[in-house]
Amino acid sequence: MSPFSKGCPIDLDALKAAGLNSRENSERLLAEHNAKLRLHWDLVRKFYAHYEPKILAAGANEWGMDTYAWDHEAKIVLTPIEASLWHDIRAADAVLYPQYPVDRFFVDFGNPIAKVAIECDGKTWHQDKAKDDVRQSLIEARGWTVYRFTGSQCHSIEVAVAIRRIAEQHGIARA
Repeated sequence: MSPFSKGCPIDLDALKAAGLNSRENSERLLAEHNAKLRLHWDLVRKFYAHYEPKILAAGANEWGMDTYAWDHEAKIVLTPIEASLWHDIRAADAVLYPQYPVDRFFVDFGNPIAKVAIECDGKTWHQDKAKDDVRQSLIEARGWTVYRFTGSQCHSIEVAVAIRRIAEQHGIARA
């Protein structure tokens, strides 16, 4: 598992050996987790900043980079529902980049030219609907169209059909 995965591994034995009590453990674990997340998202931002000229030059319906460079260069780890949706995106031959930065946020899958984003709302990461609504409003204020699917929808055939429709509607299906 990547140290930047959404479920950052924690070495409990090392904490016990250091003699930290549970409050110190909690504070240290939270600080470590937050530091790893900041490093991860900084790496993803730098990755896309590097490839952005090529992505923009390629156009909305062509890849501006290796379609799996995000995996081995930026160490982006997809959740199970994102991986399922990625399969449908690839099957639809849609050009959507995983964990694409939009302003201070990251959309699960985005096309910066067509300004289309697809979000997978899993139970763990999307418990605060009001917060998600504010985030979506800010992304839409930047001119983006955001499509949301629940975690269970991301595993359904209906979402595969919806991805094809979205790709055609927004001109992000490869020619």
